[in-house]
Amino acid sequence: MRAGASTTWYVSTTGTDSLDNDNGKSSSAPLASIQYAIDSARVAGDVVQVMAGTYQNKNWNTSMDNGNAGFKILSKDQGTINAPTVVTNYPGDRPKL
Repeated sequence: MRAGASTTWYVSTTGTDSLDNDNGKSSSAPLASIQYAIDSARVAGDVVQVMAGTYQNKNWNTSMDNGNAGFKILSKDQGTINAPTVVTNYPGDRPKL
């Protein structure tokens, strides 16, 4: 985990999964996937805000029940008990997972 202040990461279905040009650090230049944002959130207390849209975890465990095995997010750095990494909706938006 890197040292420093926490960051708010933004995700949109119209975003780009690249950290070039500070993508993900503003709602006007969001990342495209929740998993990429989670992987980028490396400081305890980082927040991932998910904007409106439908997000799918394609090809995850599709052999279990015809492709409807559910949604799974993996995180190597989950923050701390006092400063967890949080995934939440963007204010006013209702994303579908």
